[in-house]
Amino acid sequence: MLALDQFVDAMSDPEIRLRLREARPRDISEAETLAIRLETYRLADSQMLANSVNQIYSSRSNPWLNF
Repeated sequence: MLALDQFVDAMSDPEIRLRLREARPRDISEAETLAIRLETYRLADSQMLANSVNQIYSSRSNPWLNF
Protein backbone atom coordinates (compact mmCIF):
# COMPACT_ATOMS: atom_id res chain seq x y z
CA MET A 1 0.00 0.00 0.00
CA LEU A 2 2.98 2.30 0.39
CA ALA A 3 3.46 2.44 -3.40
CA LEU A 4 -0.24 3.20 -3.85
CA ASP A 5 -0.11 6.04 -1.31
CA GLN A 6 3.01 7.44 -2.96
CA PHE A 7 1.36 7.25 -6.37
CA VAL A 8 -1.67 9.19 -5.14
CA ASP A 9 0.51 11.75 -3.33
CA ALA A 10 2.52 12.30 -6.53
CA MET A 11 -0.52 13.60 -8.42
CA SER A 12 -0.02 17.30 -9.15
CA ASP A 13 -3.75 18.07 -9.33
CA PRO A 14 -5.31 18.20 -5.84
CA GLU A 15 -8.76 17.38 -7.27
CA ILE A 16 -7.45 14.14 -8.78
CA ARG A 17 -5.66 13.28 -5.52
CA LEU A 18 -8.89 13.75 -3.60
CA ARG A 19 -10.96 11.70 -6.06
CA LEU A 20 -8.40 8.91 -6.03
CA ARG A 21 -8.51 8.76 -2.24
CA GLU A 22 -12.31 8.76 -2.28
CA ALA A 23 -12.37 5.92 -4.81
CA ARG A 24 -10.11 3.77 -2.62
CA PRO A 25 -8.45 1.80 -5.42
CA ARG A 26 -7.33 -1.71 -4.47
CA ASP A 27 -3.93 -1.47 -6.15
CA ILE A 28 -1.68 0.86 -8.09
CA SER A 29 -2.96 -0.42 -11.43
CA GLU A 30 -6.52 0.51 -10.54
CA ALA A 31 -5.34 3.90 -9.26
CA GLU A 32 -3.46 4.54 -12.49
CA THR A 33 -6.49 3.66 -14.60
CA LEU A 34 -8.69 5.95 -12.53
CA ALA A 35 -6.13 8.78 -12.61
CA ILE A 36 -5.95 8.58 -16.41
CA ARG A 37 -9.74 8.64 -16.65
CA LEU A 38 -10.02 11.63 -14.32
CA GLU A 39 -7.31 13.54 -16.19
CA THR A 40 -9.06 12.81 -19.48
CA TYR A 41 -12.34 14.16 -18.11
CA ARG A 42 -10.57 17.27 -16.79
CA LEU A 43 -8.91 17.96 -20.14
CA ALA A 44 -12.16 17.41 -22.04
CA ASP A 45 -13.99 19.83 -19.74
CA SER A 46 -11.26 22.45 -20.16
CA GLN A 47 -11.35 22.10 -23.93
CA MET A 48 -15.15 22.28 -24.02
CA LEU A 49 -15.10 25.44 -21.89
CA ALA A 50 -12.43 27.03 -24.08
CA ASN A 51 -14.45 26.23 -27.21
CA SER A 52 -17.58 27.76 -25.67
CA VAL A 53 -15.73 30.94 -24.74
CA ASN A 54 -14.21 31.18 -28.23
CA GLN A 55 -17.66 30.81 -29.80
CA ILE A 56 -19.04 33.59 -27.63
CA TYR A 57 -16.22 35.98 -28.53
CA SER A 58 -16.30 35.13 -32.22
CA SER A 59 -20.06 35.70 -32.37
CA ARG A 60 -19.64 39.10 -30.71
CA SER A 61 -17.07 40.15 -33.28
CA ASN A 62 -19.34 39.18 -36.18
CA PRO A 63 -22.27 41.62 -36.35
CA TRP A 64 -24.27 39.22 -38.53
CA LEU A 65 -24.41 36.71 -35.69
CA ASN A 66 -25.71 39.19 -33.08
CA PHE A 67 -29.44 38.98 -32.60
